[in-house]
Amino acid sequence: MQINQNVFIHDSDRTALAALKAIPGFTQLLKAFMGAWNEKLMYITNMATNLRISDAQLSHYYDMLPPICDKLEIEVPELYMTMDVQPNAWTYGDTKPYIIMTSGLIKTSLIILRLLWMRHIP
Repeated sequence: MQINQNVFIHDSDRTALAALKAIPGFTQLLKAFMGAWNEKLMYITNMATNLRISDAQLSHYYDMLPPICDKLEIEVPELYMTMDVQPNAWTYGDTKPYIIMTSGLIKTSLIILRLLWMRHIP
């Protein structure tokens, strides 16, 4: 999945990335690090322990993802939810990236939506 970083990267992030890439062997070191964590095993563990969010399951959350990916000019990654009360989200994967968000993030977004809805009640 190739990402066009010019669509979303901040100037200071671009500067920091250039500094990291200037370090000899940094890219190879990062690839070796990702390889050591066995991406395939992490993906299988993720599928076994988390709930996949799709257009058939929790579609109102999944439906937000394709337009974002279109703007970033990337393929739509798989989206998962893990049971954790802390609102959070992260990505994993080098060859097949996926996104995991916590149930706490979903609950927090529902609370915010309810509060916003209540503000608009006359």
